[in-house]
Amino acid sequence: DSGGSCSFESDTCSWKTSKKDWERLNGFVKSRTSDDYNSFYMELKAPPGKEVSMELKFSDLKDIDLSKAENLMCIHVYYYIEIKKTSSLEDNTVVGIRWIEKEQSLKIQTKNITATQVEIEDNLGKWATISMNFQAKSKTILEIYGKRQLEETLVVVDDITIYDRECQVNGNCDFETGNI
Repeated sequence: DSGGSCSFESDTCSWKTSKKDWERLNGFVKSRTSDDYNSFYMELKAPPGKEVSMELKFSDLKDIDLSKAENLMCIHVYYYIEIKKTSSLEDNTVVGIRWIEKEQSLKIQTKNITATQVEIEDNLGKWATISMNFQAKSKTILEIYGKRQLEETLVVVDDITIYDRECQVNGNCDFETGNI
């Protein structure tokens, strides 16, 4: 794993977090790429109601070409949310991506998904994705954040990929150029 991309199989790559907030684990969630429970991922461990994040500073990366900073880049994250209660869902369980730019002025862009949205999309207890465009500069910080409503709620992220292009929109087809 390199360039901000991480499958968490050997470590947390360049992503920084506190073990009390997120923990690298395996064995509880079935891998999205294989039919076993051996793959590693990051599980949200913070107390219910506390939003926590793991962060990536672009200045820490050696193999990202910041000359492409004029173009938008894409971060793509797999997440898994499992609600282990039978009563109604609360929108206080969330997974998201935050882009913070500290160059001239503070610029923050956020994209997240709530447990209610996950349920509507029929993705509870399934791997799903969230992506966001951002502009990479030396002082860019990416954060993946999460918050859960209940102790029993499982929130997991895995397979973070950073692309040196804009995010592709699912279902978008341009027959003129052949881009699907």
